[in-house]
This record gives sequence, C-alpha cells and structure tokens, in this order.
Amino acid sequence: MGVDCVGLVYASLVAIGRKPVAPEGYRIRNADAQRWFAAATLSGFAAADGTLEPGDLILIIPSPGQQHLMIVENLQTAIHAHAGLRRVVRQTMATDQEILAHWRLNPISERKA
Repeated sequence: MGVDCVGLVYASLVAIGRKPVAPEGYRIRNADAQRWFAAATLSGFAAADGTLEPGDLILIIPSPGQQHLMIVENLQTAIHAHAGLRRVVRQTMATDQEILAHWRLNPISERKA
C-alpha cells in the first residue's frame, strides 16, 4: 500500500493534529487545478507568495494534464510522493519548475477560557 501526493498531505496534516479536507472529484490526471484551492483553504492553508518556507505546500505541473503537491522542506528540497519510485521521497526542487499555487498553513489560534 502506498500514498499519492494528496494522501501524503492529508496524512501529514492528521499527524500534526489538523482536520484536512480532501479535494472533491480528485483524479490523478486532471487539467483543472481549482479543486486544490478550496481543499487547501478548508484544510487550514492560506495563499502565500514570496519566498518558500519549510512546511509550505506547493502545486506544480510536472506534465500536461497533471498537478502534483509537494511539501517544502527548505529552499532546495521538497518532500513528495514519487509515482515512479512508488514511495515518499526528499528531492531537490528544479529551479525552473513552474509553481501553480503556493500555500502556507495558518497557525492554530489558541482559545481563551
């Protein structure tokens, strides 16, 4: 059993105590990236721009008709589910990689009693 990029992000959020929302109508190959935007917001992410920070989530287009989620580890590497290797990997990010969307996880606000 393995996970794809959506499963990796989902499991990562659960592991840190968040309640993620999976995108509706999700398929491995799909040219419409809009479903990611709603799911990211509902899962506690906010659109970000500027420099990537550890823990940020990026949506890239590795090939036509396919989107892929990666979790930023640092400015050089990201963690993602590699379909070809069939496992989760740490990989150097391509400097020419187009980033379609960039999100940062909102902090959990503390409730005052």
